[in-house]
Amino acid sequence: MRIRKSKQMKVAALLLCFALIGVASADLMSRYLT
Repeated sequence: MRIRKSKQMKVAALLLCFALIGVASADLMSRYLT
């Protein structure tokens, strides 16, 4: 296990953050549209 593992963790964290932001923005959009 080298630095590659931490790199994967960083990428996974970024993807998770983007997913959370996407869900939150979609929720806000649906709330404002209705």
